[in-house]
Amino acid sequence: MEQDTTKQMFLEVLARAKQKFEFELDNFVIMGNHFHLIIQPLGDTSLSKIMKWILQTFAIRYNRANGLWGHFWGDRHYSWIIPTLQDFLRTFTYLDENPVRAGLAKHIFDWKWGAIGLRRTGRAAWLGQPPTWLLAIFPSHKPSS
Repeated sequence: MEQDTTKQMFLEVLARAKQKFEFELDNFVIMGNHFHLIIQPLGDTSLSKIMKWILQTFAIRYNRANGLWGHFWGDRHYSWIIPTLQDFLRTFTYLDENPVRAGLAKHIFDWKWGAIGLRRTGRAAWLGQPPTWLLAIFPSHKPSS
């Protein structure tokens, strides 16, 4: 399956997860063989439950479309708490710059498979409006009008 089609399928699964579970998705980027999410579960929702559903649902959809079976991503997801604002800002920036560092895009705005690209093109109503404080620090994430 073509990579853009696979990434689009993953975006659709993320959008469905936002409808199904209560969580904030502050930033994300989908790369060729992995993805990064900055996610904050809300209410009684656990990160494990959200990630299990995302990974399982995506694998089922991908496998069904390609006549395959099994896991899509190699390993179980890795997660850690971002303990400080400085760590959050560094992580947030890392996600935006990852495609440029990997040589997949010339500029962070060129990569359409992450929060910054989706917000700027208006293709992410499901992603929601970033909090005002986040836009003050990262105005490049301002959704297009």
